[in-house]
Amino acid sequence: WDALNRVAAQPAADGALPQLYAATMTDVRSGEYFGPARLFGMRGGATRVDSTKRSHSQEDATRLWDVSEDLTGVSFPWPQGGAGPR
Repeated sequence: WDALNRVAAQPAADGALPQLYAATMTDVRSGEYFGPARLFGMRGGATRVDSTKRSHSQEDATRLWDVSEDLTGVSFPWPQGGAGPR
């Protein structure tokens, strides 16, 4: 696994770059996704990437939100009265 990781994976600090870019850069628009630029999206700096079809699933988003609230014990009120991103 070590040899495979040296080829296909990257250090954690490099893996955090797409999220840091998305969170801090002024040219990022709502709904954009960022990931590594090279080796089939597994290595490299931050680049805009296409989101998956499933990333647009309202059902999956709601389930993830509900599970997150259950596991953390933290709830956030939403303007439209529902829990989570409904």
